[in-house]
Amino acid sequence: MRRALVFVLTLFALLTPAALAQQVYTHDKVDYSFEIPSPTWRAILEPDAAHEHPEFVYGDRLDGYLTIRKEIVEAGTTPADLARRDQDLTLRFLPGFVAGKTDSFNGRLDGVTMSYEFVRTGNRTWNLVWRTPAVTQDKEDQNG
Repeated sequence: MRRALVFVLTLFALLTPAALAQQVYTHDKVDYSFEIPSPTWRAILEPDAAHEHPEFVYGDRLDGYLTIRKEIVEAGTTPADLARRDQDLTLRFLPGFVAGKTDSFNGRLDGVTMSYEFVRTGNRTWNLVWRTPAVTQDKEDQNG
């Protein structure tokens, strides 16, 4: 009996950190939720009237930064189109910008990743942008 109790307690001690490591993020101002895989990730900006997206850091902003954005685009716009648009209109103007690879991925949601580097606080910073299927809206809905 004592061995069984020790085994159960040991098993509980091993599995508890894994179960506690994941937390589900949800907020009343966004219509989605997702799992945060580590308690090291913490929210630094919650959605409000000025910012419609949450932002997270992994310990320190220089160690990892995550923002989740939802964009409405025209029908037929692909994640690759959005990645190219971001690079052409915004990213290429960052100091020391160096384009990386754009790769497709498949899974529950298909999409693309786009990597790039730029200089922030005097240090090279590497970024990876994930684009998943867009929420589409017809032009009629946008205008009326």
